[in-house]
Amino acid sequence: MIRRQPRSTHCISSAASDVYKRQAALSLVLGIQKYRRAPAIFLDEVDAHLDAHNAKKLAGYLRKAVERREFQCIAVSHKEALVEAFDSLLGVAHSKQMQSSQVFSLDLRQFAD
Repeated sequence: MIRRQPRSTHCISSAASDVYKRQAALSLVLGIQKYRRAPAIFLDEVDAHLDAHNAKKLAGYLRKAVERREFQCIAVSHKEALVEAFDSLLGVAHSKQMQSSQVFSLDLRQFAD
């Protein structure tokens, strides 16, 4: 991995932290998406390593991209910032009585300010 921290030169690092590696991977995916757009993207807990401030920035970026119709986005997340940015929520819960999973959905547009 090649990385550059503020006020430093590029260096090759195999010891980069997992946070830096994940941020670099997310940046790469979103950069490729800008260059060669896919109609939809699926993101699985990409915000798990982000603090609240950066999770909000990611949520804002994704929200604006969806509003500009650059792509459709399905995201799995447990963080409030990303959950609030989308139009609907889907939940999956296990039902012991039915011995199966149940899917719940909630349209968040009805709660918009």
